[in-house]
Amino acid sequence: NGGVNYAEGGPPGAEPLPVPNVAPPDPATAKQVTLDQLLAYADAHAPRVRVGRQQAALGEAEIEAASPLLQDNPDLGVAAGGRRVGSTSLFELELSLEQRFEIAGERGLRIEAAEAARDLAQLDLDQARWEVHAEVHALFYEVLLAKQRLAAVDQLVAFAESLYTIADKRARAGDTAPFTLIVARAELAQARQARVAEKQAGEAAKLALAGVVGWPAGQLPKLEGALPAVRRSPPLNELVTTAQRHHPALRGVALAVRAADARVRLEDREAWPEPALGVVYAREGEDAGPASHLWLGTLSVPIPIWQRNQAGRARAKAEREIARAEGDAMQATLRARLARAAGAVDAAAERVKIYGTHILPAFERNLEKIRRAYDLGELEIHQVSQIRERVLATQQEGLDALGDYYRAVAELEALLGTDIWPEAKKR
Repeated sequence: NGGVNYAEGGPPGAEPLPVPNVAPPDPATAKQVTLDQLLAYADAHAPRVRVGRQQAALGEAEIEAASPLLQDNPDLGVAAGGRRVGSTSLFELELSLEQRFEIAGERGLRIEAAEAARDLAQLDLDQARWEVHAEVHALFYEVLLAKQRLAAVDQLVAFAESLYTIADKRARAGDTAPFTLIVARAELAQARQARVAEKQAGEAAKLALAGVVGWPAGQLPKLEGALPAVRRSPPLNELVTTAQRHHPALRGVALAVRAADARVRLEDREAWPEPALGVVYAREGEDAGPASHLWLGTLSVPIPIWQRNQAGRARAKAEREIARAEGDAMQATLRARLARAAGAVDAAAERVKIYGTHILPAFERNLEKIRRAYDLGELEIHQVSQIRERVLATQQEGLDALGDYYRAVAELEALLGTDIWPEAKKR
């Protein structure tokens, strides 16, 4: 398309979208993919982005429709007949050609309005690209967290299997009550069921991620990457400034008002009369006699008494007020929405700090201590079950805090229109 190239950063003065400068992976050959590769692939192939690009192309069509110098085609008229004067029959032929002209600069205003609408359509494309970008981030983190949860459940299964082995050995030797083996078998079954559920959750997250990026096979290859470090949100004033500079929807406020202003000016000019210039040729004569020829130039001007484009002008003014009101509402709620999102990030980061970032190693060490104590006879099976439940609950709460943190980060980034810490996301 011609016009502004939004793939290179949007309208004049707009900040470029944070699309990684890496080659998108080939689904036919890729064995593993990084977050940056998925982001680059999604920006080129995500279904929402592809639809947005097609819709943005309509803006160029609107400019092309507004560009012809004359909006109306000429009118050609033909009249033929006869006239009888006494006993004389006369043949008459009349040809007319008329062209309407715009005299109030409508064409320039029409192109201006079409360009403003084109810019808005391109900004909608940027909005779709950013929403996909943010969603890929969030789902990528969800998949990585699902891996951690599955690793924790694998440890739990191994722990339950070792308990069952010890309990079975003791039961065979007659060193423990029969119900001990029943409890150990139930613990093992519960751990294996939990593994099935966690594996399914991880696969569902990968399938959702594949659907968002538009991966053709539906099943992504191995994901390579690690969760970024946990940190507190930047200051609120910095967040507000970043959002106003980056977010497509916020940048679109001024464009929407500009497009509405252009439409109002155009509709006002459309109320002006459009004169028509024409030429008329008439031929009159007898069948056997000489013919007379008549040439006339014509000018007609509509008189704008009843119809002065009242509906179009009223509609354009109402749409301009709506655009201004929507912009005011967005600006008025921006700070509060960012404050809530930043507060969620800080609260989740504090929870993660309480539980510690090395959740899985601590969980593995605690399970090993419980197993050894049971093996040495220091704990009974019911005590093991109670302690295991407490350790497992703590581990799950820690992973839940991590999950809440990365979801809060994704929500805050969605409001900003850019990555919060771009340097931490480089691969």
